[in-house]
Amino acid sequence: MLVDEQSTIEADRFRITAFEVSEFMIDAALLITVGSTLPISVVVLDDANFALWEAGSPSSAIFDSGPATNVSIEVTLSQLGVYHFILSNRGSDTAAVANVLGELFWITLQ
Repeated sequence: MLVDEQSTIEADRFRITAFEVSEFMIDAALLITVGSTLPISVVVLDDANFALWEAGSPSSAIFDSGPATNVSIEVTLSQLGVYHFILSNRGSDTAAVANVLGELFWITLQ
């Protein structure tokens, strides 16, 4: 999976990209760089914690940058399942433009 895009995250909104780590993927790693015009939060959650986060309940993130304009992520995804990459502009009254460059790497089980 390769991402190279520019996204607008509207005021008080978020953008989600879901992806899956399957049994055929060994040593999966997520490498992403985000640059934005205003501070946004970059968050990576597993599926169970995403449901909590989306409902506004306390959740445990694999990665959470907090508000920032430049973020680099390098995380290992050792568990199988669905993950969520989130660009969050919650709490802001102004839209932000984010440039995202990243890739999900893995070794394929044959």
